[in-house]
Amino acid sequence: MKRTTKIAIAIAAVFALCLGLVGCGGGDGADYTKNFTGDWKLSGMTENGEAMSGDDIAFMESFGMTVTLTLNEDGTGSVPVMFGRGYGRFLGEPKSATELDVTIDGDTTTGKLADDTITLEAGGDAMSFVRVEADAGK
Repeated sequence: MKRTTKIAIAIAAVFALCLGLVGCGGGDGADYTKNFTGDWKLSGMTENGEAMSGDDIAFMESFGMTVTLTLNEDGTGSVPVMFGRGYGRFLGEPKSATELDVTIDGDTTTGKLADDTITLEAGGDAMSFVRVEADAGK
């Protein structure tokens, strides 16, 4: 029961973090869109200094609660809202080959790309996403 409560709180935190992202924007005009385009799966999360373990993420996924960030070539994107009930929409604008501004509900933060992982941070909390390979499972 305690683990289920922890997972529910973590999912709520993912949703809150996605909607509460804050940062600054800008760009140098180069097209780095392909560096970020595609589907990205939640691989890690830190909230209030406490990291979510890989086991916690696997437990969520066993109940069909996979958090996937989708970035389209046109700069639009989506992330599932809590428990798969719809999608939060956002805009993504590459700043460089390794930085992407993500704007949700008017708030912007810069995602950092390193080792095929995008990390979004806001207020000391962070979420990391790894690229989902298009041919996985084929």
